[in-house]
Amino acid sequence: ATTRERAKLGRVPIISRTIHIDIDDPAILGDGKEQNKSLDVTVWEMASPSEMIQNWWSVDQSERTSGIGDPFGVVMWPGSIVASKMLMKQHFTNLQSPVANATVLILGAGTGVEAQTAALLGARRVIATDINQLTLGLLEYGVKRMGEVIDKPMNAVVEAKCKM
Repeated sequence: ATTRERAKLGRVPIISRTIHIDIDDPAILGDGKEQNKSLDVTVWEMASPSEMIQNWWSVDQSERTSGIGDPFGVVMWPGSIVASKMLMKQHFTNLQSPVANATVLILGAGTGVEAQTAALLGARRVIATDINQLTLGLLEYGVKRMGEVIDKPMNAVVEAKCKM
């Protein structure tokens, strides 16, 4: 088990989560002598998102779209692991990887699991978008920290953008 780190993003308490992403398809794994087909990605989440989410649910629909941003990207979603596994599967099953040396656009990037996966698979550039500024802050923080861990300037590869 990986130890979860704590930090602050401005005044917001945040916590790390390391996700192990692997391919469990025997047809892709082959004899095991090929390139490693697993990655560890560390993202950063809001430490206590429940109050923010509860506030979002307590207002009517018009207030949600006009003033309160979508709070759900401040924690890692299981679907991001599924999407990352799909990226890896495409990367390893095609003669020419659709990810390596490509520009990858991620809509609703959340904390950045898929963004980091694409970068680690060799994407030239990853454009990660989300509607929530806090979510993008978490994503940028995670990308910077991941770059420090793997000695690769991932923040030069991954750029976060807010919906205009």
